[in-house]
Amino acid sequence: MFAHSQTPGGERWYIYNVLLECSSNEKEFEHFRFPGRTLRFSTPPDNSFVLFPTPVGQAFTCHRDLSIELEDPDTPDTTAILLLREFKSEPFMFKSESYGQDHVCSDPRTGGGRSEAAPFIVGSMLAFAALSMVTGYSIYRYFKIKKVQYDTME
Repeated sequence: MFAHSQTPGGERWYIYNVLLECSSNEKEFEHFRFPGRTLRFSTPPDNSFVLFPTPVGQAFTCHRDLSIELEDPDTPDTTAILLLREFKSEPFMFKSESYGQDHVCSDPRTGGGRSEAAPFIVGSMLAFAALSMVTGYSIYRYFKIKKVQYDTME
């Protein structure tokens, strides 16, 4: 189960909580250390957790594999990883009963995420230029400007 919410301005929706319930009686969990128990995994409760922010009226779509790490509050040392493949979600149907325009996730292999290298380099160059200018002017004033004794002036 996915719990959705909107940003305070209402321009985006996001998933803030994921709940996965599974029974360890299933065949896939035959070697599980808690037999006969139903486990409820969820995102951490302290969560400042925002998954898949998407503009309202659009559907979040991702064609690559996504993974979400979940934990069981009853057994803190037990975690689960939820793998999502070909994932598409839109919690608020906008003006119709079908999905809205796709808001496709960025693929890190194709550089979909924004690189912070260029702003860092430009900022560093600007800081170096300002520091050089102040240092150069200080050296110039120290050696070239005639010192005036203000206490002898009348």
